[in-house]
Amino acid sequence: MAKILKYVHVMFIFLSLFLVVTDAITPILTHPNCHARARSMRRAFGAKSKFDFVDGSIHVSTGFDPSFKSWNRCNMLVHLWIMNYLDESIAHHIVFLENAIDVWNELKQKFS
Repeated sequence: MAKILKYVHVMFIFLSLFLVVTDAITPILTHPNCHARARSMRRAFGAKSKFDFVDGSIHVSTGFDPSFKSWNRCNMLVHLWIMNYLDESIAHHIVFLENAIDVWNELKQKFS
C-alpha cells in the first residue's frame, strides 16, 4: 500500500501545478490596481505553500545551508511569479533584487 504524505515541505515544487499559479492573477499589477493584485498574489502563493518566502517565515538561506539549493530554486520561482504579475514600468525597478522577500517588501513600500 502506498504511503500518503501528510505534510509536504514548503520547498517542494509541484511542477505540474506551476501553470495554475502563474495564471491565477490577471490582470497584471499596475499602480491603480495594486492592493487588489497584492491580495490575489498572497492567495496564489498561499495556495502553493510559497507565501512563506515573502512574509519572512522562511529566512534567506546561505550557500553553507544544506537546504540552499532547494531554497534558492523556490526563491527564484517565487521571484519569477512576482515579476510575471507586474507591469513592465514597475518590474524594471526590482529586476535586480535577488530575494523574493526583498521584492515583496520593495513593492509593499512603494505602494503603501
